[in-house]
Amino acid sequence: MKSHIRFVSAAIILSTAVVFLYTHIFAISEETHRPDREFPARISDWTSEDVIYDEEVLSSLSPDQIIYKTYNNGHFGPPITLFMAYYNTLEKADLSHSPIVCFAGQGWQIEKATRPLISIDLPHTPEIKVNQMIQNKIDTTMITLFWHQTANHAFANRGVEKLFLFFQRLVGKQDANAFVRLTVVVPSNQPIEEITAYLFSFVRHLYPELKKFFL
Repeated sequence: MKSHIRFVSAAIILSTAVVFLYTHIFAISEETHRPDREFPARISDWTSEDVIYDEEVLSSLSPDQIIYKTYNNGHFGPPITLFMAYYNTLEKADLSHSPIVCFAGQGWQIEKATRPLISIDLPHTPEIKVNQMIQNKIDTTMITLFWHQTANHAFANRGVEKLFLFFQRLVGKQDANAFVRLTVVVPSNQPIEEITAYLFSFVRHLYPELKKFFL
């Protein structure tokens, strides 16, 4: 009889703990992480214009917020397009997907795919690793960078990002995340290496703004 009472008491305590964990850690309100502000229209020497997009086309991504802008730096280099799908919670991290699928479906040939390190030189973030693609279509060459972003970390691998977000939630920290993609068309009179360096330079100026967006 006593063992039965101890079992029931333990079950009640365990159930109470599970309810507490769910309501206070796992069921974090989406409103907690929603950034109700615009992304900067100007980043260093780059000024932007909003990209007009078809909401139905991007509806499958189910983002809580979309940032879609093209940044220009006068005559110094070609325009750079930023697309970011922002998600309030860990559960939505799976909704983004690799651009390789999209570009291949649109007739682009993926020439090369790498994971370069880009120096950032911020406190606690000396560099980030991203995915880079070089793709061709008819006479056009494009460079694409993409990664998964949290409040303080960039991930080239979505699985690693999800594991990180899970532990963030366990300790009650923010689990908001975003898929970030940058694209630039390589001018016919400029080498890919030069435009890659130009794109990396933009990332160095962009990254601090990404981190601020999560605050």
